[in-house]
Amino acid sequence: MVVMAFLPMIRGCERYEPFAESLLFYQDRALTVRDFFDFSWTNMHKKSMNIWEDYSTQTGLQTANLATWSNWNAFFTAVLKHLQNSLNFTGYHSNDHFYPTSPSSFLSAKDGIDVALKNDVGLNLFATGIILEGSDYSKLDISVSIDTSALCIATPHSGYMSQGLVIFKSFSPVAWIFISVTITTLVMMQFIFQYSQYKLFHRLYTDAEADYFRETSSLLTVYAYFICGSPPSLHLGHLFTGKILFLIFSFATIIISTVFLSGMTTLLSDRVLYPEIDSVKSLEESDMLIQIFEEMNTETNFFDHLNQSEALRVKLADNLQYYRREMYGEIFMSIVDNWNKSDPSHDPLPAFLLNHKHFEMEIKEAEKNVRSIAETDAVLVSVPFSSRPPKNIRISPIVFLDHQWSEYHLMSECLMTYPLVFAFSKDSFFFDKVNHMMAQYFETGLARKILKADSASEDELELDVPYAENDSEPRAFNLNDLQSGFIGLIFGLFISFLAFVGELFFDYFQHLVTIKFLMRLKNVLFKRGRNTG
Repeated sequence: MVVMAFLPMIRGCERYEPFAESLLFYQDRALTVRDFFDFSWTNMHKKSMNIWEDYSTQTGLQTANLATWSNWNAFFTAVLKHLQNSLNFTGYHSNDHFYPTSPSSFLSAKDGIDVALKNDVGLNLFATGIILEGSDYSKLDISVSIDTSALCIATPHSGYMSQGLVIFKSFSPVAWIFISVTITTLVMMQFIFQYSQYKLFHRLYTDAEADYFRETSSLLTVYAYFICGSPPSLHLGHLFTGKILFLIFSFATIIISTVFLSGMTTLLSDRVLYPEIDSVKSLEESDMLIQIFEEMNTETNFFDHLNQSEALRVKLADNLQYYRREMYGEIFMSIVDNWNKSDPSHDPLPAFLLNHKHFEMEIKEAEKNVRSIAETDAVLVSVPFSSRPPKNIRISPIVFLDHQWSEYHLMSECLMTYPLVFAFSKDSFFFDKVNHMMAQYFETGLARKILKADSASEDELELDVPYAENDSEPRAFNLNDLQSGFIGLIFGLFISFLAFVGELFFDYFQHLVTIKFLMRLKNVLFKRGRNTG
């Protein structure tokens, strides 16, 4: 019977999850811990150990160069040495190096196990992580499969949206508060002049002048009244502080808002940045596709583990690489047909290579009519396991046509491929020792040092690159850039408005008291005159 288990699920390792410290992994929910452990481990009846590694299936590590062969070999060497030291076993290796099957031989892990069984091999360690069927596992003590990578989706640092939604996306809550306060303040100011001061105007002006002002009052006439329409006999405010401050802040508000809103379309570039996508749910809801390296054959595993997400399946299927391969195939076949018709003995490949630039131009022109634009899409990458997975990565132009580096960040959810798979036979005491050894191996940080990515030679992937925003990136100028200044305008406008309104009402009541006093004085004088007469 075959037993398969991920390291975090193994008994005794619940306290430590070396593969999932800061990444969330998809796992098969149909499997339970009980499915993995229903054996009793009592003895070990074999005395020899053989390593059989089918490296040809490790396309994720081999082609993406996420762990070079030297690091990969050092990892298994360290595991073997620890097994030997802990269990006093003898292993099959030469000069501390394993001998994997040749990638060109296509020897499967199943065949390797069958060969090992025929030679009475006690322990078989292989690195494929695939489910093997048809082999007799009863003679095996343990079969370990270790994979040091995880499939992750890397998304661009910023996305883009159309210009039509900029009025809703660009303004921050502070900007909307600022605009609302400005409009409300101006309306209230006009209301004060038209209604609150109406009786006072009737006493200071003729009826015709008061009616004319009431009928024609607007923001323009109000400001004109402030600047040049106030008669010498009317003094609105003794200190004039509120009026002056409110006048300055109001004009600044109107001018800045008018210039900004009227120039919105001219200040914007063709595309506007929107927040980064860093969750699977956000990716499913977006129109972003998922690009795949042409050399990586990992999409099958990704489909198998994400069978619950049809939206991601569609994003993976509509891929630029498939489109490019199809275009190359059609162009190449057309050349073959043409050469076969003209000269069947001639090799069409040189002509294909000579016209490579022409074909690239045709493909690039055709891609303009296709949604798959690799520079703005997500990319499926294989990332090495470590205690702290990288946040920012830089991907080489393997899938791009413009030969430019692209900056990405990893999403929080990644796909755990086959981090650690155990296949135990019955009546073995090997479980606890291997379990403890592997947990200790990762916990002490040895795996982190050995599995450090060496991508400088291939220039395909850089991990933990510093991210700095590109100044030449399309970017909209919005109120967020002047947030502190507009907050100051809001407070200044509000405080000056309160001071100004206070002065207006103070002057209104003072003038009203003065008029009443003069009316009373007039009545008193008239009465005295009559009495004297």
